[in-house]
Amino acid sequence: MQEVHVSSITTDGAKYWERSTCERFVDLLRPGCYYYKRCTIPEANAARATDSASGPPVTGVPIRVLMVCHSFNAGLHGAGGAERQAAILIPRLVAMGCSVSVVASDSGTNRQARGTIDGATHYRLPAPRRSVYLLALAGFLLRHRHEYDLVHVHSPDMDALVTAIACRVISKPLLAKRRSSHEMRHYGRLRREILARLVTVWVALDEPSRRYMKGLGIPAHRIRLLVNGVDLDRYPQRSGHARAAQREALGLRTNDFVVVWTGRYIRLKRVDVLIRAWRKFIERYEGDTTLVLIGDGPELDFHRREAGELVHSGSIRFVGRVPAAGVEKYLQVADAFALPSMSEGMSNSLLEAMAAELSIVCTPVGAAPELVENEKSALFVPVDDEEALTDALERLATDGELRRRLARGSRQNVEERHAIARVAEAYLETYLDLVGPGLHAADGVPAKADLRDKASSRPDVK
Repeated sequence: MQEVHVSSITTDGAKYWERSTCERFVDLLRPGCYYYKRCTIPEANAARATDSASGPPVTGVPIRVLMVCHSFNAGLHGAGGAERQAAILIPRLVAMGCSVSVVASDSGTNRQARGTIDGATHYRLPAPRRSVYLLALAGFLLRHRHEYDLVHVHSPDMDALVTAIACRVISKPLLAKRRSSHEMRHYGRLRREILARLVTVWVALDEPSRRYMKGLGIPAHRIRLLVNGVDLDRYPQRSGHARAAQREALGLRTNDFVVVWTGRYIRLKRVDVLIRAWRKFIERYEGDTTLVLIGDGPELDFHRREAGELVHSGSIRFVGRVPAAGVEKYLQVADAFALPSMSEGMSNSLLEAMAAELSIVCTPVGAAPELVENEKSALFVPVDDEEALTDALERLATDGELRRRLARGSRQNVEERHAIARVAEAYLETYLDLVGPGLHAADGVPAKADLRDKASSRPDVK
């Protein structure tokens, strides 16, 4: 018999797991209801056996990955680094032969994203309160346990804790990503120990994160160093003529020295330092300038007030939260990128600026020293040093050769290590190691060589 699974939201907004069996069946008959049909594993194996006996062998179903990403919203910039990485990783994995499903909350902007996006099935769980979402997540993982081979959780928060316990109960491998070296330091000891023990494999983005995990007693073989990626296809080579037209479309003056910052307005990002340094910079620099600030967050209004007259004069522009494609347009027409944060992981904003071939001024925090090198692909300034940041901006504005040299270096670095195709291949390798050859044989998952061949044969891999 075929199993029929309905997504978390029906047409009238009722939650699938809160309704009786009869009500769930009625929901399936309603027009416009989102539902997904899946064969049970025994039926799939029987079908494969029949096909193999009656004709040439079939490939079988792909390896099935369930991603847990609480705030996931494809295509929207500013949702968070983990969500942005998931959004560009998913289509690459699907193209390589993976079957990907995503479970997230139905809060905020996520209400508009249901069904299938970029080849992945999306499920939305109720989130009137955090506790409700976590209970729904636990139930989802248990109820749908026959529909995935492994779980990939994108941040080691309470989602990871609930997922780790559920995966231990149902004997599923779990991959958990740690985004920065400081991310788990505020967790209680018991929570850290549970995560360290139950997560099958940890992903570290940089060496400080890997060292911290080893300090928690996690064996080295359970830690993988997998970097963040960026989709280079979205950042073609710069064209002077096209750049002028694009600036005009965005309302920017052609001859301005344009600097961009992207991120969330929180204290760690030190946007106030950038605004004060910008005020000093425009007093020294004689040309026209524009600082474009893209994103949102709890300190947005504070920074608007702090910028004051610079907003009215047009020297600082607050763009707000925009789709990822909108951010790319601003990066494509900018001259430089500034990131004065006091703490970062492997910054997606920095990777995107590198892909856009921008000259960069940033603080040497988090993974920044692993992404760029001072005076070769970026200018480093100390945290909270307004004068050093002002000097660096002035150097970039007045030295075109320096800007071009730094821009070439940053683009080369990101091409060599952070192209999303390479990152996706590394994740695929890790997935295959997690599920093991026994699962391939039992569930018809293509052999490692088959999936690797499919990935390497794609003509657009960069």
